[in-house]
Amino acid sequence: MHPARDGGTIFRVTLPVGTPTAGVPAEANAEPRDGSPGRVLVVDDEEPLARLVSEALSEDGHQTVPVLGRAEALERLAHEDFDLVICDLKMPGPALKRLRDEMERLRPGLGRRLLLITGDTMSAEPEELARREGLALLHKPFDLQDLRRAVRGQLARERGPCGT
Repeated sequence: MHPARDGGTIFRVTLPVGTPTAGVPAEANAEPRDGSPGRVLVVDDEEPLARLVSEALSEDGHQTVPVLGRAEALERLAHEDFDLVICDLKMPGPALKRLRDEMERLRPGLGRRLLLITGDTMSAEPEELARREGLALLHKPFDLQDLRRAVRGQLARERGPCGT
């Protein structure tokens, strides 16, 4: 803190440089093997968030389809192929287990290509679920760069069209 010439006070705040990968699983930080974009289904019951995620990933060349809820996601999955599904963990509608089971039934292997997002910071349940199921997890609010890294990592981890 230093006095200013006009009698005010000048505050200088120095913040440490954080790691851009904090909170993102190590495998989600991997660069894609071939660098190619993917087809991503974005599932959230908050329309502005679904649109934001979809637009951010579209800027990276991914083909994105935002949907509002798991029921709509199941309808899309019945007729379309996706390389990755990003899904809010806590939403009304079909349970996450039902969504994953249906993803596997419709597109074998797609159940592993699920990136969970959650606003639940009060309980350990999201981390426990992600760890138990081997899924990546991002906490809201998340940095768009963390989202992009997580998507690249998920696509790199299981590259190739669904069902192969």
